Amino acid sequence: MNKNLIKWWVTTLVLSVLAAIVLPGTAPSSGLQLGAFDSPIATPVIPSPTPTPPMPEETQRALKYIAEREEISIEQLVVANQHRREYALLGRTFRAVTALDVESDRWYNVMVDLADGSFVDDVEAVERAEQEAHRTRYGKLEPALFERLETMKPDNEMPAWAVGLGGDVV
Repeated sequence: MNKNLIKWWVTTLVLSVLAAIVLPGTAPSSGLQLGAFDSPIATPVIPSPTPTPPMPEETQRALKYIAEREEISIEQLVVANQHRREYALLGRTFRAVTALDVESDRWYNVMVDLADGSFVDDVEAVERAEQEAHRTRYGKLEPALFERLETMKPDNEMPAWAVGLGGDVV
């Protein structure tokens, strides 16, 4: 045989074997079964979504109240904020709800009294009443100082920082 023919035959054989190894599906797989490799690294771990907590009953009632008052559909209201508000000096606790009307881009604020379920539209009025109760009870003093003065005996000394204008304890 010719030497060049042998080189050509060997080169073709080597290239065919390499192509069969490199290219998938080109080599016969008679008894060899290759499966997918199950690696924990190769499979991304996707956390399950956290469940949405149920909407408090007071918030649902506030949305219904706003929808009826404004004569709109409750479905077009979205809760933007909701939280508990306590007014200690008034002795009242509320669920404050801020809702957005997605069709008209109007914002609504309402508070639901947790004691009796009544609705308060004028949040600023409640804030002013709490401030007035604070002024009535404490005057110009901080609550901690007021409480300390209440518990002091007449012959106890008061630190200089606690003395009000004109040398009098306010």
